[in-house]
Amino acid sequence: MYNFKNWVDRVTQFVNRFKETNNSDGSITHERVDGEVLKTGTSQSAANFNNMEGGILENSLLLAEATRVLKEHGLPPQSAHAGGAQSPAQPPEPH
Repeated sequence: MYNFKNWVDRVTQFVNRFKETNNSDGSITHERVDGEVLKTGTSQSAANFNNMEGGILENSLLLAEATRVLKEHGLPPQSAHAGGAQSPAQPPEPH
């Protein structure tokens, strides 16, 4: 079962502030300067992203199974949700 995660933004004293250093090879290095971290926020980690991927997969499989059952029983798709036009169920097609 999917575990809902309430994502929290990272909040810092300075937004998009960087220290610029000129390197000897002509390149430039930018180092983030946040100042005080006011809120740490939710980690953008493999564990958190894989939780989302698992939820997407789980819901895709549930939708595929629900679609299969509806087709197997010959129920028209519009009868599967509220507000749709109600039509009589058709007998299942012979296999």
